[in-house]
Amino acid sequence: MSKTIYEKLEINVCKVLCNSGYGTGFLISNELILTAFHVVNGCEEIKVTFDNKKELDVTLHELINDEYKKLDIAILELNKRVDFYEDIPILDTKIQHNAKWISRGFPSFNIESGENILEHISNVINGQNSLQNSNDIRLDFNQKLDTYQGFSGAPLIIDNSIVGIIKDEQLERGISKQLNALSIKHFKCLLEELQILSIIKKEHIEFLPYEEAKQKALMYRNKRGKLLKNKSDWMRYCISIKKDNDVPKDPDKIYKDKGWKDWKDWLSNDNTKLMNFEKAKVFVHSLGLKTQREWNSYCRGKRPSCKEKPSSIPSNPDARYWREWKSWSDWLVGGERYLSFKEAREYVRKLKLKGLLEWNKYKKGELTEYESLPHNIPAAPKTVYEGQYKNIADWLGYERKIKPNKGAKLEDNWWSYEEAKKFVHGLKLKNSTEWKKYIDGEFKTLPKCPKESIPKSPAITYRNYNCWTGWADFLGGSYKRK
Repeated sequence: MSKTIYEKLEINVCKVLCNSGYGTGFLISNELILTAFHVVNGCEEIKVTFDNKKELDVTLHELINDEYKKLDIAILELNKRVDFYEDIPILDTKIQHNAKWISRGFPSFNIESGENILEHISNVINGQNSLQNSNDIRLDFNQKLDTYQGFSGAPLIIDNSIVGIIKDEQLERGISKQLNALSIKHFKCLLEELQILSIIKKEHIEFLPYEEAKQKALMYRNKRGKLLKNKSDWMRYCISIKKDNDVPKDPDKIYKDKGWKDWKDWLSNDNTKLMNFEKAKVFVHSLGLKTQREWNSYCRGKRPSCKEKPSSIPSNPDARYWREWKSWSDWLVGGERYLSFKEAREYVRKLKLKGLLEWNKYKKGELTEYESLPHNIPAAPKTVYEGQYKNIADWLGYERKIKPNKGAKLEDNWWSYEEAKKFVHGLKLKNSTEWKKYIDGEFKTLPKCPKESIPKSPAITYRNYNCWTGWADFLGGSYKRK
C-alpha cells in the first residue's frame, strides 16, 4: 500500500543542527538534503537527525556557489546514503493564489520531545510574484505561533508535490504574520546539475482523444484567418498563437498508436465523414442538454446517463457545421425552446432590473414582486445567445457611464477619475488590499464609501476610459508597494 504525503514527509524531513542553532531540511535523494542556506551559514560542523534518531554527518555540496547562497538555497550531502528515502515529485509549476499547501518542519518550541513537528494546512496569499529578498511566494497559515524560527528549509507541498522551499517568516511587532518561500523554478538548474532531473515532473495535462483533438485543430486559423494546411503551418501556429491546453503541440508523438495517421489526416477538413447536420441535431435534442458547458462535459464522457456520442458527430459542431450553424440554443434544444435574442432582451428590459445582483435574484425567483422567469427566456443568456449577448448592462437595458475629466453630465453614474481620486486621497489607504477592506466596510472609522459614485474595481473601470495610471496615483501619498 502506497504511503500518504504525510507519511512520506515524516520520513524525509529532518532537523538540521548547526553549532547552537537548528532548522529544517528534507531529502531529495538517498544522499542529498535541501535546506535554506542561512540555516547552515557559518557552521563548522553540520549534522542532521531524522525523527530524533541518531545524528548523521553532512557537508555543504560543492555546487553551492555565491549565486545559490544569495538565493538562500543549500544542498547538504550525507556522508553515508540512507535507505529510507521516499520519492516525492519535485514540480516546477505556476503556483496559484489561494492554493492549499502543507509542510512539515521543526519550530522552536518543544525541540526535544519528538512532538515538535507541525503539519501545516493553509492558503497561498500570493504565488510567484517578482523575486523580493530571495522569495517569490507568501504563505498564510492557520496555526498562529509567536515565531516560526526553526521552520526555515521546510518543503512547500501543493497537490502532493514539492513546489518550493519555505525560507523565513515576516514579523510584525515580534509576531509572525506570514511565511515566505521560493519556488523551484529559481534553482531548477541546480537540481538538473545534480542529476536528479528525473524527479522534476511537468504538470500533468490530460489531452483529448485523437478524434476530438483533431476536430478542435480544424478550427484553428493562422493570423490571416486561413486554415492550417501542413506541419509547418501547425508549428508556426503553436508558437505564435495560443491553442487549447488539451490539444498537444506534437500530436504525431502524443497520438502515436492512438489514431495518428499523418499530418494530412490531422488537418483534413473532410466533411463527408460528418453526420448530416439536421440528423445530428435530432440526436443531440434527445440528450436533454441545456448549455454549452453540459455539451462539453458530455463530449468528454462525463455524462454516463446519456447515450454515447457517435463518432460522426463532432464535439465542436459550431466549427464543423459552420455553414448550417445558428446557435448553441438551436443545436442543443431546438430553435423553439427560447425566444430570439431581441425578443428575450426586450422582455427583460421591461422589468427594469438595476444590475447583475437583481438579475440573479430574479431568475432564482427571489424577487417576489415579479412573476417567475418565463420558460422561453434563458437564465444564462450569455451561453444561449453566444455572439449576440454583449454584457449585463445591454441585456437589462441600462448604461453605466463615466464622466470624462473635462466636463461632467448629471446623468452619469460614476465620478470622474479626478473626483474619485480626490476623495480617496483623504482616506490615506496604503495599498489595493486596504482599498478592498475599505470597500467591504472593514474600516469603521473612515467615511462610508459612496459606492454609487466610485466603482469597486477602479483599476478596471477607469482603465477602460484610459484615465487609470496606477494604484500609487489613485491612493495618493500614503501608498506603499506590497
